[in-house]
Amino acid sequence: MVMRTVVARERPAADVEIAEIAEVAPRRPTAERWLIGLVAFQGVTGTAGGTAFLVAPESGAEWFPEEWLDRIPFDSFFWPGIILGVGLGVSALVIAYGLVRRPDWRMARSVERWTGHHWSWATSIGLGAGLTAWIVVELLLIPDISWLQPFYFTVGALIVGTSLAPSVREHLHHDVEEEIGT
Repeated sequence: MVMRTVVARERPAADVEIAEIAEVAPRRPTAERWLIGLVAFQGVTGTAGGTAFLVAPESGAEWFPEEWLDRIPFDSFFWPGIILGVGLGVSALVIAYGLVRRPDWRMARSVERWTGHHWSWATSIGLGAGLTAWIVVELLLIPDISWLQPFYFTVGALIVGTSLAPSVREHLHHDVEEEIGT
């Protein structure tokens, strides 16, 4: 890691702090940038897909064949829309935010103590596993195959794989006990 000395007389105080942070802060690994992109993509498309189900839950807003309702354990597309939109959409947006900003949320500290990593790391693995499980269940219940199923199965697998990359694990690792003072 290269550190340069910044002379305060050359720049205003605010610039000194920014320059020092830029020199000291480790660069985000490429795999982590891919992870953020994949999770954010899933968040946007999952929220949009869930919304499409919820627009007209009885008919699936005319985008989904009504005979699919005969194959799933629901009377309408409402609950699949909630699962997709909230479970695989909005939650992914929260995880993407966590990966980028790394907020310290009290409610997530037990996950951090258990994993030794920021909560966004463990939840990104859960998101990827949940997405692949969603696709497997979808294929079992609705055997009509679309290009979307292998595509999103791959997105889920890539989310899990990039989360487990050594550079991502190292960058998101932190000593929780020291940070929260317990």
